[in-house]
Amino acid sequence: MFVLLIPILLFACNDDGAELKEPYFSVLGITSVSINDSVYNVGNDLHLQNTDPTITISAAGLQQAQMSGSLTYAIITQGQDSQSVEITSCYSEVSIVKTIDSARIETSNNEVTVLGCEITRPGYNEDFTYRFGFVNFE
Repeated sequence: MFVLLIPILLFACNDDGAELKEPYFSVLGITSVSINDSVYNVGNDLHLQNTDPTITISAAGLQQAQMSGSLTYAIITQGQDSQSVEITSCYSEVSIVKTIDSARIETSNNEVTVLGCEITRPGYNEDFTYRFGFVNFE
């Protein structure tokens, strides 16, 4: 009889039907993003509020279970040797880790540089990643 109760208790304690908690990215306090010295405000959804035709969103992602999100932007530059991205948060303890990758497009002489910025804040599960793909046309 005791052996039959163990599986019943295990299934009763299983919480597979629990709803996933929605990430609340405002805890990261991101207020603006500076791209090549041009400053863009950031909306509540972390999208750049811009009207610059050389900047377009190319991908977005949300991994609700991991409390993680991402946005990827494509940016057209011309004759620029270096690219820069700075992220501003209203919280001093926010961590912003930058990465850089560079590749030459095989079918042309254009170079693509991808700057990544992963944003986290101690004590919170939410994390967000921006990726900026700079396509430099010579």
